[in-house]
Amino acid sequence: MEEQSFEKESLRRDRAWRFLHPLVRLYFRKFHCSMETVDVEGPYLLIANHACDLDPIFVGLSSPKRPLAYVASEHLMRMGFITKVLTRYLSVIPRPKASMALDTIRSVTKALKAGTPVVLFAEGDNTWNGISGSVFPATGKLARIMKVPLVTYRMEGNYLTKPRWAAGTRKGYVKGRIAHVYQPDELVKMRPEEIDACIDRDIYVDADALQQQDPIRFKGRRRAENIEKAVFICPECEKIGTIHSKGAEVYCSTCGLLASIDPYGSFTKGRFKYLSEWDGWQKDTFRFYLKEGREGELFPADAVLTHLTTGEQQQVRIALDPAAHAMLIDGKPVEMTSISDLSMVRTNRLLYTDDNGYYEIRSDTGILRPYLLAWIELNKEVE
Repeated sequence: MEEQSFEKESLRRDRAWRFLHPLVRLYFRKFHCSMETVDVEGPYLLIANHACDLDPIFVGLSSPKRPLAYVASEHLMRMGFITKVLTRYLSVIPRPKASMALDTIRSVTKALKAGTPVVLFAEGDNTWNGISGSVFPATGKLARIMKVPLVTYRMEGNYLTKPRWAAGTRKGYVKGRIAHVYQPDELVKMRPEEIDACIDRDIYVDADALQQQDPIRFKGRRRAENIEKAVFICPECEKIGTIHSKGAEVYCSTCGLLASIDPYGSFTKGRFKYLSEWDGWQKDTFRFYLKEGREGELFPADAVLTHLTTGEQQQVRIALDPAAHAMLIDGKPVEMTSISDLSMVRTNRLLYTDDNGYYEIRSDTGILRPYLLAWIELNKEVE
């Protein structure tokens, strides 16, 4: 009965996608989008780099004849109307953020057995600075046990089209190409970590390096807006939380630093030419601040705290306390080392697990990335 229901849903999505694909492709012509068609018979696992919220749609254009199933963060199942649209017209397989749970693996297996190709953005998170991250552990093991072809798919231009932190899109180009197709008999001869290494190599992209080699204009008026969601330490005066943006301009409220992001994605002046350089320096500097244990609360913001198990919500005030190595929620410290897992969705949601349960913190006005970086660094020290 369950298989019949799944097949019925698949037929509905097939018909919907054949109707929608030409319309989506026509609409996305404004981004000069060129996606190579994946012409692999039967089901396959497709792993692509992740640099933009629009990546699922870009990848979907590589399959004009049949819809793809997407392994996506479970928060998409809690987005009301958007969730209804996604689950009606696309096949979405939820997974805990930056991990691969047993239920997710079962759903992937079920989709592949039904003949549906499955897309996985195996970095677990889309990049903040245009440089690809490593795939999360067990990706190679998953690809090996599925016994279907593995397609590695590399996209360029998607980061500068819509950086994770950005307020709007830019028009330049997006190009997607098959990097490699690994057959099941090839995968079974490889160790999982070897497969991971192949995937990392195939889908690796450095957006700034590409622009240095072949500069392409990305047109947009709000090129710098919301950049403080990604970089929050001034490279000139080294003050924390003083970066602001408007339109194409970036400025520091303390030292008066003023720069613009040009249509090629680089800064017109200042210490760094590219965001990836600024971000690398920032991580080192922020690590020093955390070790120093500076006094005072950083990045205070109003937020909504949701206990995801019970659904209970409350309005709270959050802040980061470097001296206590803690996140403050209404003044009460939650030590970073007591949090077993913390991840971030887009720029406005933190998901974390501690001894008291699984929570979501949502703040549309706050700067949340420092909380994630602090958790990563402080838990490295514990290890």
